[in-house]
Amino acid sequence: MKDTLARLTKFGDCVPFMERALQLIREERRRQDNRYGGPAHDDQHTLEEWAGFMAVRVATIRRAGVEEVAGELLQVAALAVAALESIARKQQASKAPSLKVWTDGCGVTVERRASGPAEESAMIVRAIQALVDELARLRSRGS
Repeated sequence: MKDTLARLTKFGDCVPFMERALQLIREERRRQDNRYGGPAHDDQHTLEEWAGFMAVRVATIRRAGVEEVAGELLQVAALAVAALESIARKQQASKAPSLKVWTDGCGVTVERRASGPAEESAMIVRAIQALVDELARLRSRGS
């Protein structure tokens, strides 16, 4: 992951930044699937576990340098996509109650609620944004 920043900025303005970032997330998802076994493995995890996996990566960011931060954020984004993919597969396979996620500024809390995949996706995005905001707050406090 040490070359993440270089790969994001490699093409300058020729390729939009978002496209480069999304391509790196896709590549990281493939790497994760190859390493851990893909959907069969991913679907064994609960939303609480996914939140924990992302929290571990965010905790690593707090101690990382600039280059490492980009790699860790890429892994958080790929984990979020893996969680969303797993949720969507589980939702289609069963109409079981879904989970609601929010952050309290100190971690991730999960509560069972009946909701749809769109709300779950939005909640995971909000949880990631809260973790990133917390990281920014901690970094600015340390400067």
